[in-house]
Amino acid sequence: MLKSPTTGVSGSPLLSDRMVQRVTAALLVLYCGAQVVTIVTRIASGTDTESSSESMAMIAANHSWYMASKIANLVAAFLLLASGILIYRVFRPFDQTLALLASAFFAVAASLWLLSSLAGLAIAEVIGGSSGPTATYIAGSQSPAFNAIEPVRAIAGRVGFTAAALALAFLGILIALARPMPRWFGWAALPTAVAMLFIWDPEASAMHRIGGAALLLWFLAVAAWLALKGVSPRDQGAVQLENDC
Repeated sequence: MLKSPTTGVSGSPLLSDRMVQRVTAALLVLYCGAQVVTIVTRIASGTDTESSSESMAMIAANHSWYMASKIANLVAAFLLLASGILIYRVFRPFDQTLALLASAFFAVAASLWLLSSLAGLAIAEVIGGSSGPTATYIAGSQSPAFNAIEPVRAIAGRVGFTAAALALAFLGILIALARPMPRWFGWAALPTAVAMLFIWDPEASAMHRIGGAALLLWFLAVAAWLALKGVSPRDQGAVQLENDC
């Protein structure tokens, strides 16, 4: 008589903890690379102006650069979403609550940056590419679609930046207290998160730019540690904050 196949699933994961840490490191590096491309292409597009009409003219004149910046930001958002999920997997053994909060806020940041990127692509679709007299005409005209979409794009970007700052703060506290890696990683994350919160102060734009750059450097440092040394709850310096059920 034939036996029915078992429905149980093996408890052995396809990816080991060490492999998950290396994949997380690779995703963080790719995220930083995508963000650098976003920043460079956004600067090249020249669309960061105070006047909406000037921004529309620059989008029309430098349409390819503007599109590249939004596509790169879209890619970065997907990479951050994946990284945030794996960050929970990496740091969960040290404290499940803080790891979950960090992962959740990284996911919120990624989702809002996806929305911001899609809004930017919609603006690029509405305005289209042009130069010379056409761009000059756009600079003197008003686009209802641009005026409706641009505030959503800008606000989604700011709220996403804030969510990323909160995620960094939670992860920094976890590292500083549980010590899955050197404690200075955690302490360095906290002032970086505070600097990022200045995104809401137009008079302190330099602060949030410093915070954004520091975030990328912090991600690269964490990625290097995960790739080369890794973390383990059995390390001598680790403190298990999570209660065993």
